[in-house]
Amino acid sequence: MRASKAKEAWDILQQEFQGDKRTRSIKLQALRRELENMKMKENETLNDFSSRFMGLVNQMKSYGEEISDKRIVEKLLITLPDKFNPIVAVIEETKDLSLLSVQELGYTNHMTGNKNIFLDMDTNINSQVKMGHGDLVNVKGKGTIVIQTKVGTKYIRDVLLIPALEQNLLSVGQLVEHGMEDVEEAWLWHRRFGHLNFNSLKMLCQRKMVQGLPNIIEEKNEVCDGCALGKHHRQSFPKGVAWRAKKVLELIHTDICGPMSTPSQGNNKYFVLFIDDFTRMIWVFFMMQKSEVFSILKKFKSFVEKQGGCYIKTLRSDRGMKYTSSQFGNFCEDEGLRRILEDIKEKQNEATYLLCDNNSAIAIAKNYVFHSRTRHIAVKYHFIKEAISDDEVQLMYCKSEEQIADIFTKACL
Repeated sequence: MRASKAKEAWDILQQEFQGDKRTRSIKLQALRRELENMKMKENETLNDFSSRFMGLVNQMKSYGEEISDKRIVEKLLITLPDKFNPIVAVIEETKDLSLLSVQELGYTNHMTGNKNIFLDMDTNINSQVKMGHGDLVNVKGKGTIVIQTKVGTKYIRDVLLIPALEQNLLSVGQLVEHGMEDVEEAWLWHRRFGHLNFNSLKMLCQRKMVQGLPNIIEEKNEVCDGCALGKHHRQSFPKGVAWRAKKVLELIHTDICGPMSTPSQGNNKYFVLFIDDFTRMIWVFFMMQKSEVFSILKKFKSFVEKQGGCYIKTLRSDRGMKYTSSQFGNFCEDEGLRRILEDIKEKQNEATYLLCDNNSAIAIAKNYVFHSRTRHIAVKYHFIKEAISDDEVQLMYCKSEEQIADIFTKACL
């Protein structure tokens, strides 16, 4: 079946999953009977019963039943067992049931466990409060707190201090009684419709296109954090490298790799790479510990400068601790080296990529048994560092654009 309009598509889905009008009427009658016979179980907590009760009410609303908040509150109070009779009597005597919602039955006082946010507090008030799960918690005081909101500083009175409370509880009904207005419902519908703009929400309400959508009141002084983040954009990556070396040893890239899960025959678990930006020449040095990188750098500098007849001018590395130590910094100052320390988070389109083959670890993580049966590389693979030193294997530079394969394909060496 095809539909040219959203209303036609919705009717088709409603017919498919809820049946025709007669079928929905039969299901709705069964739900009414279940609601009338609903009672709270003796071993059931108030939170579990409230969730079960509201789930049934929402299911009835989905079949077109119109239930007012007054009827829901009255039915919920009737279904409570005898042990809640004192609480029910207090609610019926002090509250107007026609103006009371189900959410306001959950708690009727502001509560917090943070003592530091109180502006003033009366510590002589000591009592107990029964929570939704049935436990009694001690009240150590009552006073006024101050909080910072998007629209400025707000003061909330008659807040109970409960040290055992991990979260702050705010009674919307108590705020409304003090002359405040609940605008959170508008933001709730704004998020439900995928951060839809308020003009469209008002149009949906005026045309009665959404069942249960209240009159939307937009708060002009507030900004939705999700909408603000969604409208942010990151600057595009540069199309070309800003600077490349034009001479030998003018720029040397370096990085440390390790520790390896399997040590080499020489008990080495790390290796440090040096790559000349101009010639793409690669030097590999093996280490037992990361602390050896400083001595290796001095040997490497002395070796290449004597062989090449020129000096290293710039050394580029990441923000590893071995490259930011005071000993390393003093050596660069004494030798006249200019270091470029780049934060990995800021790297976007580097000219040099130091690649490490980690596909074996990926294969083991995916399926160890399959990896064991299909492994085709000898034990010598684990001693590739010695093979590089003996010129049996040579590291080749390969750009990302040239690797026409996914990340699970074995990298080129």
